[in-house]
Amino acid sequence: MNPTTHYLLERKAIQDASQQDGSPFFCQHLAQLNQTQKVLAKEDICNRQGAIILKKGEDICERRAHMIVQHKLVKPIEQSIELAETYNAEKLFNYMKKFGSTVPGLQVVTGSDDYLSNLKKMCSYYGKFPLIKQTLTVLANRLHDIYNDSVFTALASLAIAMQMQRSEREQQIIFMAALTHDCGFLYIPNELAHKKQDFSRAEWHSLLAHPIIAKRFLDSVPDLPKDVTAAVIDHHERTDGTGYPNQKFGDELSISSQIIGIADDIVASYKAYSGYGPHTHIMILAALKLNDHLHFETVFKATAILFQKYPKPQQPPSQGTSAQALLNRHQQIQPYFEAIRTLSRKVITGTKHPLNRSIASMLGRLAISIVRAGLLQDEHKAWLEDMTKSPKPDELEQLLEVGVMYDQIDSQLLHLKNLLLRVLDDLTPQQEDLKVAAEELFGASEALPSNP
Repeated sequence: MNPTTHYLLERKAIQDASQQDGSPFFCQHLAQLNQTQKVLAKEDICNRQGAIILKKGEDICERRAHMIVQHKLVKPIEQSIELAETYNAEKLFNYMKKFGSTVPGLQVVTGSDDYLSNLKKMCSYYGKFPLIKQTLTVLANRLHDIYNDSVFTALASLAIAMQMQRSEREQQIIFMAALTHDCGFLYIPNELAHKKQDFSRAEWHSLLAHPIIAKRFLDSVPDLPKDVTAAVIDHHERTDGTGYPNQKFGDELSISSQIIGIADDIVASYKAYSGYGPHTHIMILAALKLNDHLHFETVFKATAILFQKYPKPQQPPSQGTSAQALLNRHQQIQPYFEAIRTLSRKVITGTKHPLNRSIASMLGRLAISIVRAGLLQDEHKAWLEDMTKSPKPDELEQLLEVGVMYDQIDSQLLHLKNLLLRVLDDLTPQQEDLKVAAEELFGASEALPSNP
């Protein structure tokens, strides 16, 4: 199997790929897992012509996995296998409890008796779904970093839901959706799950498909509430329409998806800033504040209250962002923003693409962030220049927060670039002038710099 040429990487086939019943990447994970614990066919696995591809009781080795993906199956492969051991409710609870205790900011809100009692109930609910237990076990063994991110997201999502006093039923939906929100990564090339930068356009589109693929799996889980599936497919959507995969706006989104979305953002920021010790939670909150308009107000306020439970650091940060580096970024961001804003306006006025509304929203989002960061103010530049000399200890934290704001603006500029490239892919020969303008701004390379 050659993952780099598989149809899942082709943008036009993403929807079809999400409906396949024998994903080569998932089958490859099963074959690898089979080397440490048996992965067996729990029934005869047949193709749609009725031929038996794998007999009941046979294990999924590399050869058999390759054979399976050559056929269209009667039903998805996940429904036809069983693992020797899966992560049951007790094992999940113990793992989540231990994981929560290792993250200082998380431990403050997840270490109480009330929280742990509720977490145990949520894990018991998880235990009712064998297919999800099986898939989470594969994820834990094959993509452990993504599994840990899912555990982190579930712990944070449940804390936010409890702070908002959502019903037990809603908490179950949020917990299950948070645990499974990234299971789609099992169905895309393994290297993309670990890659952090320099994505080609095709690879980028494949990554954007992971919520769609997760939905396909969750739709097949017996008795799983449909609200879980809806929350998963929408967890990357944002209230201003700049999210993916369907660019939905606020009134189309559920509270559940927004809770998971903000928790997912917390996890991403934690990984970026965990090296700053007790100042990490300040940097995460700074990132959330800059983007507070992307989530429901009630969700953001509940999250902010939880952050306030973490004690304020008593010492200035031992490491900081270089004021000179921030000044250099300041001087680079301004002209690039002006150029990409000009191109965006040309695309909006020169095309009738469905993504134009999201591009306009992204421009508005960037404008808000740039104003909040002070990029348009001469005083801000003068302050940075002054900081290059000798910042005082109490000003180091300010520099950290400015660095976070610049990180967020860079991320938003990248997101806008991605939206523009998706529109440019669909342009007609008569709109060649827009492609020329984009190449002048972005360069001829298709590489994109970081993970969505």
